[in-house]
Amino acid sequence: MSGVALFLYGAGVTIVVAAAVGVLVYAAVLDGRYEREMRERMRSGRPDDRYDSSRELVRS
Repeated sequence: MSGVALFLYGAGVTIVVAAAVGVLVYAAVLDGRYEREMRERMRSGRPDDRYDSSRELVRS
C-alpha cells in the first residue's frame, strides 16, 4: 500500500470516528438538558408527567 493511500485511509477513519464521537457528545448534552428540566419540574410541583427514583414514567 502506498503512502498516499495509507494516509487517505487513516484520514477517512479519523473523520468517521470524529463524527461518531461528536454525535455522542451532542446526545449527552441533550440528555443533561432534559434531566435538568425534569428536576426543575419536580421542584416546582407541576402536575405534568413525573419520574420516580427508578426513572420510570409515572402519569399523574
